[in-house]
Amino acid sequence: MIHAVSELDRTDTSFTEEPRPNEVGPPRRSLARAMLLATAAGAAYGAWAVLANRTHGVAVALRAGLAQCSLSFASTFLMVVILERLFVFGRTPTRGFWLASIGTTVVSASLMATTHALAGTPRIIVTIAPLVAVAAFVYTTYSWGLRKAALRGGVTH
Repeated sequence: MIHAVSELDRTDTSFTEEPRPNEVGPPRRSLARAMLLATAAGAAYGAWAVLANRTHGVAVALRAGLAQCSLSFASTFLMVVILERLFVFGRTPTRGFWLASIGTTVVSASLMATTHALAGTPRIIVTIAPLVAVAAFVYTTYSWGLRKAALRGGVTH
């Protein structure tokens, strides 16, 4: 069967598998942002763990700091990568904003709840509620920044 391709068919790319040009760029930028944020989170929360455990001796405090730094770095890096992937999957800046901010919050909360369930934490919702609230704010703010950059025509990756 012969199919005539109209000019509209050739120019409308909103339903293709490829994201729009302003939502694509070198993945190194995305990974660099993830590394920067993960490093900041690891340093901040690692330092807090050292301070929180300083009364138990230097070795214990440093071990707690290293453990918290590692956990914070890994979780922040993972969540930033997930957020940026979800933003692109949204195909438009506005859809990307909603998908990234809500999707990343759901993934993060699910991982926290699962980890606490496996650890036997008795009051999971009460335990993770403050963390989920802060994370939701951060993910929404970050997603909004990606949306603004995409609307300005800036490269988001």
